[in-house]
Amino acid sequence: MFGQNKSRTGNSELTSLNLSSDPVPQPQTSKESSPAPPQGPKPTLVPPCLQLAFTPEVVLFICRDFQRQFDEWVKKNPKPQVIFYLVLPQQGHPVSISSNDGSKTTLLLFGSTWMANAFAASRGLKAVTAGCRLESLPQQAEKWIAAGINSFALNPCPKCGNAPIYPVAELQSEEQFLRSFGQDAVNRRIYGGIIVRNCQARLSDQKFVRNNLERLRDHLDYGNPYVHWMIAAFAGMAGDKEASNAAIDQLEQFGPPFIGKIKRDPSDPMEPGSPVRSVAEGIVGLLASYGILNVPMKPAGD
Repeated sequence: MFGQNKSRTGNSELTSLNLSSDPVPQPQTSKESSPAPPQGPKPTLVPPCLQLAFTPEVVLFICRDFQRQFDEWVKKNPKPQVIFYLVLPQQGHPVSISSNDGSKTTLLLFGSTWMANAFAASRGLKAVTAGCRLESLPQQAEKWIAAGINSFALNPCPKCGNAPIYPVAELQSEEQFLRSFGQDAVNRRIYGGIIVRNCQARLSDQKFVRNNLERLRDHLDYGNPYVHWMIAAFAGMAGDKEASNAAIDQLEQFGPPFIGKIKRDPSDPMEPGSPVRSVAEGIVGLLASYGILNVPMKPAGD
């Protein structure tokens, strides 16, 4: 269950993608016919690129709990309306990556503009974010297949580039794609929740909390505003104005509910909006976003 190269079906293999060294190629046109969509595999837990140490008991619990969390996620979460990808505007091609032996040309797909933009920024790509509506994905996949794309990666890590790879034929089946999309979301929720719980248990250790939240942001959950909120607060309390202001900038990109929630230069460390005073609201939002607190999730400020 924890093997990143474990076979998912007879003709479908889940592998790991590392984008740290390969250049971004342009796909070659191919007239091969589109392969038939594979059958839906059983959801499989895939380790993140983060190095996390678990006891055997914890590993067993996570594996047994994965199916339950996956089923809950499918019931509670609506289908994504749009799937995002990066485009090189001058060439008009989507950003893809090829294996060294040329056997795989992998398209990069993202569940949110936040994840796509974070990846482009971290890689120094002069790319723009484009979107494809879910119902149009099978037709768009045929165009990608004709251009030589034979696999896709979901939400590659902005920090190190790792990601699970899926056969591109999955994009031609909404049911199959949604299973893979849900699996990725639950993977992030499980591992992110472990980090958040560790931070909750050691909230007074500001250095520990900040370091772990930065790992969470960089590898698992850039698209969670409360992660940026807490990083801004703890960096501000540590006197690191540069890091705090950068996190505030990222936080405010999530829109009006998050603008002005943390002051950049408070005159009084205990005034409303100061890093110290903002921690309580931020931690409640963070815990609730991972289901650790059973409270209704509403944007801050509503």
